[in-house]
Amino acid sequence: MEPLAVTSRSSLAAFTLIVAILCLQSSLRADGSSEPEKKRIATIKQKIDTKEGVVRVKDVVLNTQILSDEEKELELMETPAKIDKVMTLVDLAYAMQRHEQLMNLRLKGPQQVVILRASSSEALE
Repeated sequence: MEPLAVTSRSSLAAFTLIVAILCLQSSLRADGSSEPEKKRIATIKQKIDTKEGVVRVKDVVLNTQILSDEEKELELMETPAKIDKVMTLVDLAYAMQRHEQLMNLRLKGPQQVVILRASSSEALE
């Protein structure tokens, strides 16, 4: 009779463990945290030209359709005033990491990116 009691306990323990795992899995899915995040790959322009005083995400990314309207308007840096600025793709990634919304964004593009200096009518006056 003892082997039957041991078998029952083992079966009950295994059943309890399975139920606990299923409960945990369903609760994680309710948060959305167990679902794999959608990979977003942003293609970066080689030359970035903006007429504003700041460089925004929409100025840098070619395939802006993967970005939300809010993400497109995020500021990355000030536009260079006197000379063009050359940045590596890694430098640009660091600038984007300041914004929590862009942390899951992967970048694809040239090793170096040129940010053209701001051209405005103020220089002509």
